[in-house]
Amino acid sequence: MKNFLSVIVTSYNYEQYIAQTLQTLVDQTCSDFEVVVVDDGSKDNSVSVIRQFATKCPYIRLFQHPEGENRGLSASILLALEHCKGNFVAFCESDDYWNQNHVKSLYNFMETHQDAKVLFNRISCINLSNNSQYDTYVESSNQFLQQHTGMNIFKFLTQNQMPTFSSACIAKDILQGCDFNSLYSPYLDFWLWRQICLTNPVFFVPDCVTYWRKHNISYDMTAHVQDIRPFLIASNDLLIKQYCRCIPWKLKLCRFWTKKSRLIQQQIGYLLKGIP
Repeated sequence: MKNFLSVIVTSYNYEQYIAQTLQTLVDQTCSDFEVVVVDDGSKDNSVSVIRQFATKCPYIRLFQHPEGENRGLSASILLALEHCKGNFVAFCESDDYWNQNHVKSLYNFMETHQDAKVLFNRISCINLSNNSQYDTYVESSNQFLQQHTGMNIFKFLTQNQMPTFSSACIAKDILQGCDFNSLYSPYLDFWLWRQICLTNPVFFVPDCVTYWRKHNISYDMTAHVQDIRPFLIASNDLLIKQYCRCIPWKLKLCRFWTKKSRLIQQQIGYLLKGIP
């Protein structure tokens, strides 16, 4: 089956950025993909900007919650997933943007790594904030993912090694199997990565094709992000409960499930050790 990519863009009050975001998707050198935009109750002119693109480009579709309500990022991604036609899903946050070869880079990588179901590409930080640590974070993330490509990295996820949705490309069936009820909404991406990486290796696409824009009204800059340790402890508890329930019957099915279940058991061992 040929891979087909759906790109999810969630929008909320980023009128000043959304046009550039969508234009970089229109400008892709590979045109075999779709864009699913969900506006989460924007109060600015974002919807009007998106509609202009959707009118000109039939592969861009706009969806909104009933009555144009604001329901949050989790609900917006789930709504987008309902309308994605692709077997892979990539993300471009509405204040980020892509290199024109982003889609082509993903397809080229998939051709040579047909077992890759969870992909993250190299990113460049467009740092408009007052926090220079973002540049260091991005450099460290790129190095880490390059060193561990093709490996299971769950035991290293006591910090988020994947800074942005905009560098992620994941098989849709894996995303559909995730719990989107994050314990703390600013950590939704990290909660998803921890679930996904429990049983799936991560592959690093070395091309730098995502531009992660950090500015003083970025979501994580305005969400009053708290100490991550309580989140890690609580998410560990949820993962233990979720996967301990599934091991016994999976062990009885076949060799494939036995191998996967043993991996889950190993990962639960890391969870049981607790957070330092």
